[in-house]
Amino acid sequence: FLFNKPHPELAHYEEVSKLIDSKNVIRTGFVPDDELTAIFSLATLYCQPSFYEGFGFSILEAFACKTPVAAARTQALVEVGGDAILTFEPHSINDIVEKISKLANDKKLQQLLVKKGNERVKDFSWDKTIRGTLQFYEKALNS
Repeated sequence: FLFNKPHPELAHYEEVSKLIDSKNVIRTGFVPDDELTAIFSLATLYCQPSFYEGFGFSILEAFACKTPVAAARTQALVEVGGDAILTFEPHSINDIVEKISKLANDKKLQQLLVKKGNERVKDFSWDKTIRGTLQFYEKALNS
């Protein structure tokens, strides 16, 4: 619950769940970090149907594991994923299902997105983040 109302992503998840054949989709729940890489690497695709994200870290994890990504067309996910993700409208169940199906069944698209994701992930690193943060603080303190 969020502000005494059901969380909006919970309702969204319930609607999408009705359309998904549970025999073909494994819902893992919490996954320890040491098992996450194996799961990403074995997945046909990674889907991030969020209405909002502060940053798309999971997209980068999928890229690093050479897993194609379908993600909601939200600012952070599009910014992180660039042209290496297949996007969908997060409020449209039909669009989500269409894009997941397309990616799951199109081997050439999977290969293209894996190739682009492999390049895109190189744009992000902890060192780069730390350097950028330090430069920001230096500039702010010197102003």
